[in-house]
Amino acid sequence: MNKHKDFAPKTAAVLAILIVAVIATSLFATTRATNRALVRYAQIRLVTLAADRLAFSGDGDIGSEIANLRADIQSAHETDLLPDLDLVAADPIAPGAHLLELKIRDRAARRLGNIVVELNGQFRTIELISSIAIAMIAIAIIVFASYRNASLVAIEHEHRRQALAEQRVRNLRALIAAIPQIVWICDADGRVRFFNERWYDYTGQREDEAVGDGWIDVLHPDDRERALAAWESSVRSGQPYEIEYRLRAEDGSYRWFVGRGLPERNADGEIAQWFGTCTDVNAQHGEMENARRVADGFAQAQLPDRLPSTPLVHFDATYLAAEDVAQVGGDWYDAFQIRDHRYVFSLGDVTGHGLEAAIVMSRVRQAIVALASVEHDPAVILEKANRVLRVQGENMVTALCGIIDATTGRIIYASAGHPPSLILTRDGAIRELTGDSPPLGIADHIGVTTVTEQLHVGDRLICYTDGIIENDRNLLEGERRLREVLRRLTPFEAQESATAVRERILGGKRGRDDVAILVITRLGLVNSVADEITMPPIAGNA
Repeated sequence: MNKHKDFAPKTAAVLAILIVAVIATSLFATTRATNRALVRYAQIRLVTLAADRLAFSGDGDIGSEIANLRADIQSAHETDLLPDLDLVAADPIAPGAHLLELKIRDRAARRLGNIVVELNGQFRTIELISSIAIAMIAIAIIVFASYRNASLVAIEHEHRRQALAEQRVRNLRALIAAIPQIVWICDADGRVRFFNERWYDYTGQREDEAVGDGWIDVLHPDDRERALAAWESSVRSGQPYEIEYRLRAEDGSYRWFVGRGLPERNADGEIAQWFGTCTDVNAQHGEMENARRVADGFAQAQLPDRLPSTPLVHFDATYLAAEDVAQVGGDWYDAFQIRDHRYVFSLGDVTGHGLEAAIVMSRVRQAIVALASVEHDPAVILEKANRVLRVQGENMVTALCGIIDATTGRIIYASAGHPPSLILTRDGAIRELTGDSPPLGIADHIGVTTVTEQLHVGDRLICYTDGIIENDRNLLEGERRLREVLRRLTPFEAQESATAVRERILGGKRGRDDVAILVITRLGLVNSVADEITMPPIAGNA
């Protein structure tokens, strides 16, 4: 496009130079011809004047010459090359005859814008117009030569630029060919325009099958929705793209890859295209899966095999390890009976992840179990668990602990930096059990306090870790979603309330973080006479 833009002014410049040269040349030629005629006219006029005087001598030869000169004068007048000069008769032989020639030349020259001078007894006509014409031609030649040189320099510069660009393309192709990853390029709308050969070698797709949106067919069905949602989000926002997914090989097997993409922007800051890679991490993913199984297995082993079973209250709990193995390991729940109809429950989350966090979680949980056998105040239990954690120099832990009397529904409750538990009443109202003390492990004394609450028949106490409300990285939205799900629980879900809450929020998938949920439902009253259990219905809310 730039070449076409430059063509018109360049052509106009060349044409202008040529026109000036033609005009100047024509003017020069015409001026020279006219000036020669003027000189000839002056000579003829001088001889004629002399002839008029010599005619009386009777010289026949002179008479013949005069006749010829007069014919020349007549011809000059007929061609309109000579001006009409009013000459004064003079004697050309006299000493002043050269003055007459000078007058003739000068008057004729001035009619054409020239001047006449005498040099060494010779008359010279300085042709101003001819000189201007010659100067114009010289200028045109100089301008043309300068323009031609500039054009040659520009052409050479363009050739060098093109050669450099072609060399860069060759270098880029060589680099792409040497990279062990799959390389891809997308347009600003996220449609694939290019894959390197490694994509075709791995997937077995042809180019017409892969470009555009054809590559989506290679994604594992379980990863497709998640991967596409992340890609569409990056295309809209312009943020870097990174996600793990499985790609189908030519033989039908799947391997794990990390897809990464970065936008390239133009001078206006708009996205021009995307560059990205797919890196095979199947081996690392296998190692991570093994680590996940170890950490997850260890964490599951530290959780109680079974929860207390009583007709007065129902305990339901669930634990789900995080999707990312690096996030596995620090959540727990627990419930056990201490005497008569009194039950201790606890739930917590260890900062950090992996096997180390699972070990810390096990120590804190076991410390609470041991302390509950001798202490009957949840605040005291958490304070002493904090001292144990400080002595061992372990991580920070958020935790809650409570004791419920199954016969009365009275709850004694304490929290150390943990998300507030919720009480869902039979009529669908929700209220919080709050605590204002910091997490375990950050100071020798954390000032845990105890609160008392009443759980009526049909009410439910929901304790949870933050993995269930922070899965979408929006805490307020997560809390709102949890309350909405709780209100929609039906009476028939009382036995598996924890699992129902988890599945409705996570959709049957693992979350970004570990999730632990404990739900305690008060079912009925004890008839002190017949020692029978009455089970009033639980009102659900749609």
